[in-house]
Amino acid sequence: MGATLVRLFFHDYFVRGCDSSILLDPNTEKQAIALRGDDTVNKIKAALESICPGVISCADVLAFAARDSTTASGGFTFGMPSGRRDGLGSIFGEVFQHMPSRSSQLEDLLKSFDAKGLDAVDLVALSGAALLRPNDLQLR
Repeated sequence: MGATLVRLFFHDYFVRGCDSSILLDPNTEKQAIALRGDDTVNKIKAALESICPGVISCADVLAFAARDSTTASGGFTFGMPSGRRDGLGSIFGEVFQHMPSRSSQLEDLLKSFDAKGLDAVDLVALSGAALLRPNDLQLR
């Protein structure tokens, strides 16, 4: 689940900036690109709401779930502030305006990450997050 949640968080961040708009229903961002993991985030959010209603945003739940699933998968951990606000909208076309394409060259990827305040280290870390599941790595 670690890679799935990191990917979901990455897409949320790149499109509208950590606002959980990727989780909104009906969600046009989800229609633009096939993503999984929103059901897991919704279950975590429901559990938290039952204990302390109205305290934590969906955006924070998604961010902490991505971070903590990385740690639980044997990856690293890091401090992360809370206080993100949930977005109110999700627009299909924004996915293609903001997300780097699968066919992007390294230079384009670096520019795209730079525009979001990220660097080459972030690019490598997020690209490597796809390998959190051993089945995804096929050695030849």
